[in-house]
Amino acid sequence: MINGGGRAGARCAPKPSQGAALVVVLSVILLLAGLVVAYLSHAMLQRRISSQSAGQVRADLLARSALSIIVGDLKREIVLRSDADTSGAPAIYFPKTAAAILPERSGNPSGSPDPAPNLIRRSVRNDPITVPSRASAVNSTDDISVNGRSVGLSRWNAHYLVPKSNKLTAASDPIDTFKAPDWVMVTRCGVAVKTDTEVAAMRDPLNGDYAIGRYAYAIYDEGSLLDLNVAGYDVAIGLSATQTSAKGSLAFADLKYLLCPDSSSPDWLNDILGWRNFATLQARGDFGLHNFTFGARSAYSAFVLDNPANFLTVPQTTWKNHTDQMFTNRQELIAFRRSLGFISNSLTYLGTFSRELNLPTLSRAVRLRVGKAFARRDGSAAVPGESLLHRFALERLDEMIKLPPADPIAVQQDFGLVATGTGEQLAWEYYGVSGTCMKSSLDTAWMVKGDREPDFFELIALGMGGTPALADVLVAGANIIDQYDADKITTRIGFLSSSGSVRYAVGTERTPILNRRFQSVGELRYAAGTTDDMLDIFCVRRSEEAVRLRAGIVNRNTHNLDTLTAILAGAYKKSSNFSTVLSGNIALVTAKKLTGIVQSRGEGLGNITAQTGDAVLVSRALADVATTRVWNLMIDVVAQSGRFSLNAEHLNQFVVEGESRYWLHIALDRFTGRILDVQSESVHE
Repeated sequence: MINGGGRAGARCAPKPSQGAALVVVLSVILLLAGLVVAYLSHAMLQRRISSQSAGQVRADLLARSALSIIVGDLKREIVLRSDADTSGAPAIYFPKTAAAILPERSGNPSGSPDPAPNLIRRSVRNDPITVPSRASAVNSTDDISVNGRSVGLSRWNAHYLVPKSNKLTAASDPIDTFKAPDWVMVTRCGVAVKTDTEVAAMRDPLNGDYAIGRYAYAIYDEGSLLDLNVAGYDVAIGLSATQTSAKGSLAFADLKYLLCPDSSSPDWLNDILGWRNFATLQARGDFGLHNFTFGARSAYSAFVLDNPANFLTVPQTTWKNHTDQMFTNRQELIAFRRSLGFISNSLTYLGTFSRELNLPTLSRAVRLRVGKAFARRDGSAAVPGESLLHRFALERLDEMIKLPPADPIAVQQDFGLVATGTGEQLAWEYYGVSGTCMKSSLDTAWMVKGDREPDFFELIALGMGGTPALADVLVAGANIIDQYDADKITTRIGFLSSSGSVRYAVGTERTPILNRRFQSVGELRYAAGTTDDMLDIFCVRRSEEAVRLRAGIVNRNTHNLDTLTAILAGAYKKSSNFSTVLSGNIALVTAKKLTGIVQSRGEGLGNITAQTGDAVLVSRALADVATTRVWNLMIDVVAQSGRFSLNAEHLNQFVVEGESRYWLHIALDRFTGRILDVQSESVHE
């Protein structure tokens, strides 16, 4: 049998190069697969980051829009609760009721004394106020979102403006009766109260009522706080009791019992002054060890009484290449407290933003408008339509200390007085601002024409109210002059009786005798015949007359008793003794008497007395630093962008995609609705 050339069906072994190629191909495939997976993972990550970033941007825009809505609602509230005078520009809104001088309160915990005195309102469902918040029945704390987001009570009180539940720790947890704000739903159509029955429409992207986010807010009375850019002093400066006990400025508020409640507490006031007034006091040392220059006493007095920036900015004084410093927002204050370690409870009484439009608030004064342009005595131009009256500085009484006066033209313009006669016959006579002979009555045409500012005596008549007789007005003015000047000679002012005979109004060098310049507008009440209303028309220094905006004031209608106590504590009890001052305990008792709503800064102060103090004590301590005209508010808003889940049926089934928070500090003029100043701080948590 003959064999063939090989075995039937035999196979050839693979070449080595073919196996290597297979390995390479598989490696490439694995590498490509890895790259694809990495690319997809990166793309998904970037998409997630981009989505979160977009959600955050939307939340920020939503927060800013929410603030605009809230401020707009506050302005609308002013209009709706007022009787408008549109005879000039701007329109003036006079409160329809006494309570309407203040923003309405809503959603506040009940109790007496007020358990949350700084809180004005929060966004709350079914709020029965003039301009409701439009909040829905879903709470920012209790109703947790689908993806586990909510705003806890301690976060809502991160600013410490609500009293804490535990005063022994630094935690910000508020009192148990404080409730978190409710959410205001925002859709493509705007904001409105929503219910569960509307969720189906709000989750549908094709529906015009599709939800795009929500916000919640609370509004606080920042005017109830002691502005730490101004308030407080330290004994280390070397100020005399005469300087501090005369009050007249928040810089003389007594903060000891707020910051240093017992003798074992460190002197945090020393640290605050060393930081705030570093250049003014030429501070040396560091926290806990500050000491000041020998001239700190007079330098601080100048900082208080002659501050050209009205505490809105720091003075230009430099020391070791540094100026004074100030808190530009509340978060800085909170961080400063944390660094120094003083008690966190004090933050309920301390602030960084306070503004006053330095114009009268007395209704009959506010109603007067400029009818014709003229130059004011303070150097500014009076514009037709604006408020006619600026406050008159009692410091102008210096013009008539001597008889005859050094500047008779200024005396007639400011006081309507002319010096006549010679020698022992030299006397004042009332001619009026532009008169050429003695008058028998006060001119009232200026009120209608609005073509000039009233003189000193015309303002006294306005403060008295009604139509007082010229004799009574001149006597009150003469009494003021006799309390202001340093001599013991009574002031005599000639005028004509109704029959045409010459009569004289004579002042009284009565006790208690000041015989010095007034250190606060409240000291005006030492003169017989003066009224509480006059405290709103007059001011102390000329530098105040032209001031339109100043810091370092408090809300006269504040519910915060500790703020009032700090202002009253340390005030001298009687004019004859500057060294005997009001204690903190008696100051608190006195502060509790300041109840009820008032329209002007001096209203009712003459009816409030402090134990062992004279009848003028409260007026002296409070009038210069009080305002009723300006709403100083802090709006705390938290905004969340997002959507409802696809199967959502309830308002709490919201998916949060971004969150933003702002604290907006705003000063609103109650009579015009104008925003006088605003500061916005993005809250970092």
